[in-house]
Amino acid sequence: MVQKRSKKNRTYTRVQRLKKRRKKLFAIIFPIVVVVLLITSGILLKGKYVSYRCSNLTYAIDYYFTNWKDKDLRINRVQSMTFVDKTEDKVIVEAFGLSHNEPHQRTTLVGELTKDSSGSWVMNSLEKKDDSQKNAE
Repeated sequence: MVQKRSKKNRTYTRVQRLKKRRKKLFAIIFPIVVVVLLITSGILLKGKYVSYRCSNLTYAIDYYFTNWKDKDLRINRVQSMTFVDKTEDKVIVEAFGLSHNEPHQRTTLVGELTKDSSGSWVMNSLEKKDDSQKNAE
């Protein structure tokens, strides 16, 4: 009677070992590549979506005043806005709302938006309006 070798003691040819190694690598690398591609495409699609939506000036003002990079210069919601200066492709806006950071104080921010070549509005600068300017008015 011929003894069957167990799977542990089985000897593989070089080609079989390479095929097995390729399968293991594919099983590990393929999901990683898919996840990286999904994350990258999600980030790119979000940028395109925001750029498309920011072609509307009201949306752009609301978006940039509530999502600015510096959290000290954010407000939770634009409660009121005033156009200080407006030309065809440049707008200076004063927006009022509660600050993003606690305690949520009433804050007035002044921002400058310009229209880019694709027709969407982009925030160039944002700063807090001084209290001394409020008292002078």
